Amino acid sequence: MRADRPWARLAGVAVLGLVLPVLGLASPAGTEAAFSATSGSATSFSSAADWLPPVISRTVVLKEEGGIPGYIRPNGQYRVHAAVVDDPSSNPPSGLGAVTAGLTGLPTMALGAGAATVAGQSYTHQTPWQTVPSYAPAGTYEGWVRASDLSTPAHTSADVPVDVVVDTTAPSGTSVAIVNGGVVRRPDAGDRVTVTWGEVVDPHSVVTGWTGAAMDVTVRITNSIATGGDVLTIWNAANSAQLPLGQVTLGGNYVSATTTFGAAGAATRSRLSWAAAPGTQLLVTLGPPNVAGNVVTSTTAGTLVWTPSATVYDRAGNRSTTTAVAETGTADRDF
Repeated sequence: MRADRPWARLAGVAVLGLVLPVLGLASPAGTEAAFSATSGSATSFSSAADWLPPVISRTVVLKEEGGIPGYIRPNGQYRVHAAVVDDPSSNPPSGLGAVTAGLTGLPTMALGAGAATVAGQSYTHQTPWQTVPSYAPAGTYEGWVRASDLSTPAHTSADVPVDVVVDTTAPSGTSVAIVNGGVVRRPDAGDRVTVTWGEVVDPHSVVTGWTGAAMDVTVRITNSIATGGDVLTIWNAANSAQLPLGQVTLGGNYVSATTTFGAAGAATRSRLSWAAAPGTQLLVTLGPPNVAGNVVTSTTAGTLVWTPSATVYDRAGNRSTTTAVAETGTADRDF
């Protein structure tokens, strides 16, 4: 009878262990490891875990005010956010190590664990607050985020882009207009008021968390002689707080007493919306007056004047100027 030779079987296993990964075949029990064996007075096995670098699925830069991401201003604060996980297919996973980011001309920044939601997307890591240098010129700045695991040696991901725009210009009002949608020369349901800035404004600065989708508001027209015409302002849905859209001085007398339009309880609510493209205009559509008898039919032509509010800011957080903007063209009745 032939003598059993265990070393021969061990050698065969070692060869298979080397061949399996080459052929792309799965190792037993779902593990991914390469085996080696040594012969001589002692036989031993060793395995090398199949570690992969972390996965970075998204990155973004957000100004301290929140709202629209990807824009910052000189002297403003911002954070870099990233969604990062250790590659789940690593076998076994070694854990997530350092996560770092860089922007053109700035030192490398470390990202720590910190959950955040930006523009509807979730993120797992963020930098501490960073300050944009006061001398930063306007333009697009390229950046990157990378991450390493805890294996030895560490496995590091490829750089994932994270670009940001530095905007140094404050938005200014450029136009105001009213389009009649009901009875001529009288403010009523269907009339539309549009105010326009010279660059994109952030709807988050008008109402916290607002993305620009149409929402209920209350329009007030105050009877005023001192301003040269009645004054139109926009308030929240509950009519308890004025929205930071400044005021529009009408070119004539349109109410005999302060009147709300499209307030709670009205058949139709007043609605405020922001168009993402071009992103420079806010439009309010009036609902019906709460007291129809307060509404006056104007007999004189006049010019609208809109005074913006400095509470509104652009995508980078630059505050709006408050320079008054007059309606262009020939004086006319506003509704």
